[in-house]
Amino acid sequence: GQEFTWSLDFGSVFDNREGDNKYSDTKTFFFTNLAPEIGVKFTDTDRIAGGVVWNQPIGNEWDGAKVSPTLYYRHHGKRWSASLGMFPRTQLHQELPGFLWCDSLTYFQHNIRGVLLQYDSDRSFIDFYLDWRQMQTETKREQFNIVFHGETHPTGRAFLVGGHVMMNHYALTKNAPDDQHIVDNFLVNPYVGFDWSRHTALDSLTVK
Repeated sequence: GQEFTWSLDFGSVFDNREGDNKYSDTKTFFFTNLAPEIGVKFTDTDRIAGGVVWNQPIGNEWDGAKVSPTLYYRHHGKRWSASLGMFPRTQLHQELPGFLWCDSLTYFQHNIRGVLLQYDSDRSFIDFYLDWRQMQTETKREQFNIVFHGETHPTGRAFLVGGHVMMNHYALTKNAPDDQHIVDNFLVNPYVGFDWSRHTALDSLTVK
């Protein structure tokens, strides 16, 4: 039979960026984030859910407030899982490191918009997804990124091997001027490390 599901995600951010503005503007991020969600689970592994993501700056009343939609199909199997639509980044096994995906994007882009395919076992995981961030218009450029992140514990112990591969695509506006160009960035990040989380009382203790 069908089963109704719900969740409520709330967070807040205070990030005071004073000092060197070589790579980012000198400014302060101070806001709350509320993401309620309801859904219907129609099999043991499949559900449809929807809701909103409300970003609200603090000290600015309604100016700058933004409400974005959440709507997705989710299949969660023992080994393989998938999502399609606009779904929260919390479904990923791990967040991307800061040098691949800056924190301010995470602040204001709570959801992935596209498709996610995942594999999970006792020793390994894979996240492969397309995040379609913006459609092309007369004033906006088409934007999306394709990400692969895999990690395995080949000996079943603390030692781990993994890597990220990402392509970031930044296209043209409609009727783009001649001096506007398509930009494609490719990043590859292999890594090795140790995960001692299971052997301590801490939630996580990992060195990569």
